[in-house]
Amino acid sequence: MNVFYIGVDNPITVAVPGYKCSDLTARLVGEGQITVLGDCRHLVVVKSVFKFQCRGESEQILFQTRQNFDFDAQCMITRFNIVLQRDSSDIVEHVVTGNTVPAKILDQAEKLPVGSRLYLVDVRTLCPGDTAPRNIGNVVYRISQ
Repeated sequence: MNVFYIGVDNPITVAVPGYKCSDLTARLVGEGQITVLGDCRHLVVVKSVFKFQCRGESEQILFQTRQNFDFDAQCMITRFNIVLQRDSSDIVEHVVTGNTVPAKILDQAEKLPVGSRLYLVDVRTLCPGDTAPRNIGNVVYRISQ
């Protein structure tokens, strides 16, 4: 494994040819926790980008974490702006706190005619290990039916 994911359990095995597991010491350099499970197995939970070091008598291995996440994680939308644009007319923008479009705004969106656009702007989400919500970008929908 050469990647640790922030905010989730990262099970690892630390083994070096020619060394017993009991001769190795694993530690984190940065925010997080490493728990020895036994049998060369450890559980790593990190809170920020850091370096992992494993030391035997003369070997040192470093792993740099990434913030991209390839596994199932429960992230929560915390806020977003929803922008409604009928054809080329005026734009109506609503700020939504939470992850649900209020019924009043949903009703307006459902009445948009073909050719209108619906924008989700400044979408913020909070994922495991995040200390603050992050902006995940914008989405534009063009009403076609």
